[in-house]
Amino acid sequence: MDKFYVWLSKQKELHPPKSGIDKAIRYAMKNWQALTRFIRNTAIPPDHNRAENALRIVALLRKNSLFVGNKDAGNSLAALFTVVAACLVNGVEPLAYLTDILVQLESTPAIKIESLQPPNWAPRSKLRPRRQRRIRLDGYVDPDQL
Repeated sequence: MDKFYVWLSKQKELHPPKSGIDKAIRYAMKNWQALTRFIRNTAIPPDHNRAENALRIVALLRKNSLFVGNKDAGNSLAALFTVVAACLVNGVEPLAYLTDILVQLESTPAIKIESLQPPNWAPRSKLRPRRQRRIRLDGYVDPDQL
C-alpha cells in the first residue's frame, strides 16, 4: 500500500487541478488512514456491503409499514423484524428461536435475559437445531461456510 501511495503522489502532479482524476487522487490521499484501516485491523471489511444490506432491510420495513393498519402494529412489526434480522445475522433459525424463546421468556430471571439473545441462544430441544452456517441479510451464503 505504501507503493500505491507513492504512485498516487506522482500521479497527482500529472493531472490538471480539479479534474475528475485529480479529485479522486486527492480524496484518496486525504483519507489514506481511513481507507487503509482494514489492512491494520482484519476485523474491518474493505467494503461496506454489510451496512448497505442492513439499510436495505430498513427501507423495506419502512415501505411495508405503510400498510400495517395502525401505529402500534407498525411498532410491533418493527420489533419483530429486528428480532428476525438478528437471528439471520447470527445464523439462528428465526421460527425455531421465536417458538423456543417465547416459552422461556416468562420463566427466565431478568439477570439471565442476555442468554436468550440470538447470539447466545441455545435451543432447549433437539428438534430445533441451530444453523451451522451464518447467512447475510441479503441471502448470500459464503461458500467457505458450506
